[in-house]
Amino acid sequence: MENLGYPARLELYVAGQWRGVEGRRTQVVVNPSTQQPLGVNCQ
Repeated sequence: MENLGYPARLELYVAGQWRGVEGRRTQVVVNPSTQQPLGVNCQ
């Protein structure tokens, strides 16, 4: 099985447009048991 992973730049499709995280706060989400990063939360 091929591991596709996540693209380096994540965007959401909202109201007919692709929107990135530019101008938004981001926070790294960490696994509390391993302290390894899981992903990024965009607010």
